[in-house]
Parts: sequence; C-alpha cells; structure tokens
Amino acid sequence: MTHEASAERAYEYFCEGLTSGRWGSFFDLLAAEVDLLWPYPPNAGEYTGADGRDKLIEFCGQLGGEGNRLTDIDVICRTVGDESVVFEDHSQGVFGGQPYDGRHCVILTMRDEQVIGFREYTAPAG
Repeated sequence: MTHEASAERAYEYFCEGLTSGRWGSFFDLLAAEVDLLWPYPPNAGEYTGADGRDKLIEFCGQLGGEGNRLTDIDVICRTVGDESVVFEDHSQGVFGGQPYDGRHCVILTMRDEQVIGFREYTAPAG
C-alpha cells in the first residue's frame, strides 16, 4: 500500500474517532513512536517518540464523545508529499457543549502503513 493510501485510511479512521468516539482503528495504525504537534490548549505543544504516541492517544480519547464531537467533516483539499499527506477540512460539531465551526489542516506522515507523524493546525471557519 502506498503512503498516500495508508494516510487516506488513517485520516478516515481519525475522522471516525472525532464523530463517533471509536478510536481503536486509528490507534491501531500508530507506530510505536510518533512525532506530534497538538494545537489545543491546555495540552498544545510538541511531543516525540513513545511520549508523542501516548499523548496522541490521550488527547484523541477525549474527543468524539457527548459534548465534544464533530458531526460534519468536509475535506476541502488533499496534498500528497514524499511521506506525508495534508488534509484540509471544514468541520462542524460541538466542543465543550458549545457549537463548533472550524477549519483544520491535518498532516499525517506515514511509514510502512503506520502513522509516524501527526500535526494539526486549526482556525475558526470564516
């Protein structure tokens, strides 16, 4: 499987977690060590190695449940690089019990069909 196809699958599972809270399929694709750039306070920051993997699981596990989930994710653009694929989307849902409308740029770096890098950038829509 190409890194592009692997990233497509990982992004699909990531979105499944955001909308349903079912993260198992996405977590199964994480390598033992992941370079992570997480945008959301209070945990915003960069994490590497096994700590990056553990933090990504911890942070994602808080999303997708009641009051913290996306209901609509519309991919606007996809860009393929050497090992990474960039997904830009417009998403709506509820976070912290409040309506949410945002744009995201999720960058997945793949190797051997596993996620070795995850970066996300966010901005309010509009």
